[in-house]
Amino acid sequence: HEIESFIHLNEWGTILDIGCGDGFLLADWNRNKNSKFLGVDASPKMIDLAQKRKIYDKLFCADTEELPFNDCLFDGIIISLLLHENNFFKEKKILDEARRVLKPRGKILVVDFYCGGKTDLIHCLFRILFQLEEWFIGRINLGHYENYLSFMNAGGLINFLDRYEMRIDVKKNFFFNNFALVILSLAECCDE
Repeated sequence: HEIESFIHLNEWGTILDIGCGDGFLLADWNRNKNSKFLGVDASPKMIDLAQKRKIYDKLFCADTEELPFNDCLFDGIIISLLLHENNFFKEKKILDEARRVLKPRGKILVVDFYCGGKTDLIHCLFRILFQLEEWFIGRINLGHYENYLSFMNAGGLINFLDRYEMRIDVKKNFFFNNFALVILSLAECCDE
């Protein structure tokens, strides 16, 4: 709920959750009746789980690098814990697609691993736990852990966005400084 009050997602209108997974991010959201949530994920299993939660108005099983939507369709886009799972070229393609389907003056919310900031004992312990979790996931999904390490070694979310020349309007670190939430405004994404 801290994130919900921070970003005022209900004011965004039609929202696309790219890489929605099972819908956990929006599971407890206090939805505004005027908001419309659509989710897209490449995994049929995740789409099935998300359907059971009954969060989204519509779900699509599709490649997050080639979204099945027209240009300039969404007021807001969510990309949560997806970028670190991919190599740099796929990360870039996901953001290119997000920009393509975003309306002028739309917003993109991105949540992913953060490198930097304070490094007290609690931060370090959680960083180790997250790294172990990513290692275990990598035992199941080949390439996952290597992509996570590459993402972290390159500086995490903020450095990725800097390399990609994306303007960060809002940034908030959370969970003992291990994650960053950023909001990007992309007024130049397409013509009105």
